Amino acid sequence: MESLLEELQIGHIRSNAAISLSGGERRRVEIARALATSPRFILLDEPFSALDSQTRLAISDEVVDILRREGKTVVLVLHDINFASSYADRIVAMRQGRIAHQGTPAELIRAEVLSPLYELPIDVHEIGGKRICVYYR
Repeated sequence: MESLLEELQIGHIRSNAAISLSGGERRRVEIARALATSPRFILLDEPFSALDSQTRLAISDEVVDILRREGKTVVLVLHDINFASSYADRIVAMRQGRIAHQGTPAELIRAEVLSPLYELPIDVHEIGGKRICVYYR
């Protein structure tokens, strides 16, 4: 547990009151609690929402590194398709509670798949070797 706290950069707050923690620290504690039981499967529902961009990327990189190293199967519920495609091996896109599409990020991050899914005009651009979706009205 100690190494997990250090990897998630929260070892220094172990005795702090919950009310004194920042949003990023609280999120790291929640994730550490989920990982501490050594589950085979982990379901994380919007684990990186409501965080500033820098904290969001730092926490997600830390968590993904730990999960991959531990060989965990993770189901992440995310609404940000660009964020999902940066980390996922496979994406299952839902619409109205049903599976609309599933596949690798390369298979799904295409305008002809995403525009009907989101009912928005979507352009897909490649930046830094990654496909990025841009929607507009």
